[in-house]
Amino acid sequence: MDTLRFVSLFAGVGGFDLGFEQAGMECIGQVEIDAKAQSVLSAHFPDVPKHDDVTTALEWADEQSLIGKTDVVCGGFPCQDVSVAGKRSGLAGARSGLFWDALAFAQTVEARWLVLENVPGLLSSNEGRDFGVVISAMADAGYSHIEWRVLDSQFFGVPQRRRRVFIVGCSADIGRRQVLTESEGLRWNPPQGRATGQDIAGTLGAGTPSGGWASDTERMTFVPYVKARRAQSEDDYETWEPRAVSPTLNAFDNGTETRATVISFYSTGGGNDAPARGISPTVKVGSAGSAAPVAVMEDTAVRRLTPLECERLQGFPDNWTDLCADSHRYRQMGNAVTVNVARYVGACIGVADSNLSVTTL
Repeated sequence: MDTLRFVSLFAGVGGFDLGFEQAGMECIGQVEIDAKAQSVLSAHFPDVPKHDDVTTALEWADEQSLIGKTDVVCGGFPCQDVSVAGKRSGLAGARSGLFWDALAFAQTVEARWLVLENVPGLLSSNEGRDFGVVISAMADAGYSHIEWRVLDSQFFGVPQRRRRVFIVGCSADIGRRQVLTESEGLRWNPPQGRATGQDIAGTLGAGTPSGGWASDTERMTFVPYVKARRAQSEDDYETWEPRAVSPTLNAFDNGTETRATVISFYSTGGGNDAPARGISPTVKVGSAGSAAPVAVMEDTAVRRLTPLECERLQGFPDNWTDLCADSHRYRQMGNAVTVNVARYVGACIGVADSNLSVTTL
């Protein structure tokens, strides 16, 4: 199977880029306007052509000979105008309206896959009409198979609850097969005994669908299916059950702080020595062979997460952004696509594209 080549728009510090590369793709272009984020991209992707403005990226794509050579275009277009925390100007806003430039870019470079990411507020922006515009515009641009799904980072190996909607469009005829589906080898399963959450996709404008797909672009018929698994309870839809991935962090989704439980350790090595105590400074908790430390909760406090911990929460390697000041590192991680989720989406596309290539021959 040929390696899929992708261009990353609104690249940030490379969440999509790193995840897609881990899924076996090759990055052949990056577009990012923020100078500090560009410096991070340059450090980790030194040989990838870069541009600084999605609104002028068509000329750049022509100069870089990306037209006809790009299989996938991906990007988390700005969410400020569709977020429930913003003024909700929708796709008419200056920031979220950059969706139109992303769509034009994908169409111009003749990419057969378009992958978009945004906050779940996109589904309800302007009572669902903005999301309907996104789907309709993608269909009009030739992406006849469109799927969307709300994926939560906590079920992809990182200790944070971060729900984002991913939209995948394909310009080829792949019938009624689903792309964003859990198959053997691509599955991140919750622990046994955990409840499986199911949401049904509604028609456009009728509530906030969590997942769906459309092949019939004439009538835009939507078929319900199960979205990514989430921890839920019958009493509280937003209940979050922490997984055993990081005993020192408890994420509170209030947008202002994250609580960290201060843990002390003592040795179980025996003898007359007094227990050795200390504070765990990082997300990771190690072991010491037969004398493994035992965690005892000594106190709880609220503190700011370190930039290193934020990188781990987003699935990045340690010190991925350490050439920037801490204030920029926090902002970059807050805007980033979780690497683990991007890897999953990229792997799903790889499998679907491979099947498409086989059936096309």
